[in-house]
Amino acid sequence: MFGMVALFAGVLGISAFMVTDMTSDNPADEGETDPPQDNGDVIDIDVATGAAENAAQSEGDRETVDAAVAEPAAPDDNSPDDEAGGDPLIFTAAGIAASPAPLEDFALVDDFTEVTAGDGDTVGFTMPEDSGTLYVLPADYVESTRTEDGDETYVYSGYNVYYVPADQSFPQDYQWSEDGATLYNGETYAQDAQDFQDVRLVARIDSGYIATETAYEDGTETVFDNRLGAPRITANCAVIWGA
Repeated sequence: MFGMVALFAGVLGISAFMVTDMTSDNPADEGETDPPQDNGDVIDIDVATGAAENAAQSEGDRETVDAAVAEPAAPDDNSPDDEAGGDPLIFTAAGIAASPAPLEDFALVDDFTEVTAGDGDTVGFTMPEDSGTLYVLPADYVESTRTEDGDETYVYSGYNVYYVPADQSFPQDYQWSEDGATLYNGETYAQDAQDFQDVRLVARIDSGYIATETAYEDGTETVFDNRLGAPRITANCAVIWGA
């Protein structure tokens, strides 16, 4: 599925989309990225208090009604946590060290952390104390399969989350190849694991895919579009979004 052979292959008949909700302009503010806008409906409660309607009601009854209106309803245990987006992904120092190196094929790594999240979702990370930085890189990739009817091409959308130690940085010369599903040096077109020092790929966030079918005689047709959009990332350390 992956590898550098596909990296230098010809351009496929489709273009992978890039989610533009998050860009390198996002601040590296510690703790969380910009929250999504709250578009929830506002419900106004109008309590009629006509004197004629309430004349027969005792003072004690009115106090009971008032207390019932003022007391908020108990939260639903099954409802998601709007602030934290559910339980965060917790990483220990040993877990980070066991995570794949940035140039490894994450699809071949056992126990690799992959989650599905999109627009309106929050993915939280809890890293060790005195931790470094989380580097979030848009990382779509392409898979193609030949069938009797034509060529089916899948463009998987998502984000790779890299852990960068406090005294190191993510090499800016490296770019993501959608065709090869791998990082490569955009200047030398080479790969050198030493360029990443102790950087580790700790998680992959899948945010949907597009499937297109190319018929041999009828051209290209989009079969379905299942994109989820960009999630919100929170962490107890700085979060940087790559281009």
